[in-house]
Amino acid sequence: RSKTSGINAEYDGEFSRSFPEAVKSDMYYVLSAADPSIDNLLAPPDASVCAKDAELDRLDREIKERKDVADAHFAEMDKRIMEEKFQQVARRKRFQINKERRDLMERDLSAEKIRELFRQNKDYLLKVYNGEIFSERREQFAKGGIHRDRLRSKMITPFADKHLDA
Repeated sequence: RSKTSGINAEYDGEFSRSFPEAVKSDMYYVLSAADPSIDNLLAPPDASVCAKDAELDRLDREIKERKDVADAHFAEMDKRIMEEKFQQVARRKRFQINKERRDLMERDLSAEKIRELFRQNKDYLLKVYNGEIFSERREQFAKGGIHRDRLRSKMITPFADKHLDA
């Protein structure tokens, strides 16, 4: 593309076709303007101007509709982002509390303390074992087979390995 006086040649041609009355100077186009008369100002616009105005009005409505849809979408996305951030903060707090509890158990819990806790809860544990108190894990255990095997991988425990060995 060749450049003419810093202006793209294709643009120059398009501009010249759109405004044949324009005069090209070194840096820019100068449009000759006639002094408007009162008759020209008061004359009704021709059909092509009305058609362009109608098309521009239609495009304005379409742009407004698209903007409204986009604004609603972005508002929903902002709401989701805020909910996710809230959940992340809550999760971090939960993790911190769980870490403190785990550290406390690792520090204060011994094998003898675990045995004592089981002795204190023996009646409750026997009721669960006999089915007097409902426990999902007991139900899975009673089904046997694959259900019982899955309990090994579903084991939820707050204890460290040294506590389980006791």
